[in-house]
Amino acid sequence: MGISKERVRQLEAQALAKLRHSIVQQVGCPVQAGLISSVSPLSG
Repeated sequence: MGISKERVRQLEAQALAKLRHSIVQQVGCPVQAGLISSVSPLSG
């Protein structure tokens, strides 16, 4: 296809960001959507 690995990485990142945004709009809370952990990594 003639595109670099970096360009593929950029396109994947854009697609994932759009999906995250859409899910957060539908669910409201990123934690409830499962996009981020409700447990802090610093809490032992």
